[in-house]
Amino acid sequence: MAPDKKHPWLKKVVGVATVAGIAAAVAARTAEKRWAVGQDMVEGDPLGLPKGKREILTLSNGAKVSMTIYEGSGPTVLMSHGWTETQAVWAPVVRQLVDKGQGVVVYDHQGHGGSTIGIKKLDVNQLASDMEEVINSLGDQELILVGHSMGGMTAQTFMVNQSQASARVVGLLLVATASSAAFGPDFFYQAAASFVGSKFLESALENDSFAAWFTRLVVGKQAHMTHLLAVRDMFLSCDSKARSELAQNMSYLDLTDELTKLTVPTIVMVGDRDTLTPLRCAKEITSHIPGSRLEILPDLGHMLPFEAPDRVFENIISLSSTLP
Repeated sequence: MAPDKKHPWLKKVVGVATVAGIAAAVAARTAEKRWAVGQDMVEGDPLGLPKGKREILTLSNGAKVSMTIYEGSGPTVLMSHGWTETQAVWAPVVRQLVDKGQGVVVYDHQGHGGSTIGIKKLDVNQLASDMEEVINSLGDQELILVGHSMGGMTAQTFMVNQSQASARVVGLLLVATASSAAFGPDFFYQAAASFVGSKFLESALENDSFAAWFTRLVVGKQAHMTHLLAVRDMFLSCDSKARSELAQNMSYLDLTDELTKLTVPTIVMVGDRDTLTPLRCAKEITSHIPGSRLEILPDLGHMLPFEAPDRVFENIISLSSTLP
């Protein structure tokens, strides 16, 4: 007896699955077309840093850190990128700062972009120590510290450690970040750490369509293909060891109660569609840093350096202009 006569439901299941598959493919193609058009706040060039002075700083742990320095006036803006990003994530903001004549420094964290990995365990505390060495290499000028996501966690950790270098920070801008990253049980982070460091994922991300769907959750209501693929490109440029270690070790971060130590003028930015460091994380930070200001951006997600570069720029200038 033919299979469909013996099991008439099988033919229906196959039919439904086929229709669903076709519908999913059509939806995917439609979404990709939609992502390729519309307003692009970075004008199609999300990672295009202007030409600056490139330097390699060798840290005490042996890591070699890639930095780009832009000479200018005012307090120097030191910008710290997020997990699996590079210094180029700040390009849409840096271009505006450089045009205004502001001094800027961007750098790659260990294992990201052009930076190597040192001999010590990679976690946010280590990245904060690295930040201190970067700051000490810049001389004695005042700084506005800007951090996105993991870079914001690094900046907060550096500030609560209250080293001598932190006294030079006169403004703090925290962009789509958190002060505690414990969003789930340890096994979740262990599994995630294994997955994000896998060759399987690296191979899959070479496909633009898969990459766009994989990175879609990091932006808000309006996705743009150039943003999604830029996130993919930065992810793949990150060392797999750094991806895995930091994904797991960030789960142990919890410095919320220590934020009351901070007295520096602080602005916290968050998109109300951020699924990685949601609004509650930003509210937690501002409720603990005295005098800090919360800015909620409607319909935007986690990638505010791409989604709202003008607002990031304006908040940096705001912090700079309030200085005596």
